[in-house]
Amino acid sequence: MDEDVKTVIDELIAERAPWYFEAGVPQSVMRLCLNGLLDYKNTVELANTLVDKSADQIFTDIGRQLSKNVQVSGIQNIPSHGPALIVCNHPTGIADGLILHNVLLARRDDVYFFANRDITRVFPQMESMIAPVEWRPEKRRHTDMR
Repeated sequence: MDEDVKTVIDELIAERAPWYFEAGVPQSVMRLCLNGLLDYKNTVELANTLVDKSADQIFTDIGRQLSKNVQVSGIQNIPSHGPALIVCNHPTGIADGLILHNVLLARRDDVYFFANRDITRVFPQMESMIAPVEWRPEKRRHTDMR
């Protein structure tokens, strides 16, 4: 495993669940359960396969895998060129953005996202397609906004 990617993923987990890496029986039991539930090992392995790919390759490869059974209607209402802003609710997180990218490619090739900054911590190359947005209020700075 690429230690750098695993380290970043572990940092992201620790920021959301500081107890996750603490010693103790309850933490060990929860960690074991969550690692299985979230398929931690395969997630890190997948991240390692993507670390050297371009942002477009990551979006396209994973988007195709995730959107195999997605049905889309109304795509013709999105302009094929010129200015457009699409605002989406995305209850399943990053997967929604990857699927949306794959769907929108059928209509236009200039897709760019505002997204949680954390994805660019794992894959810095994603900044070519993502304007990173900080989710933690204490880390937000006006100078970081594009």
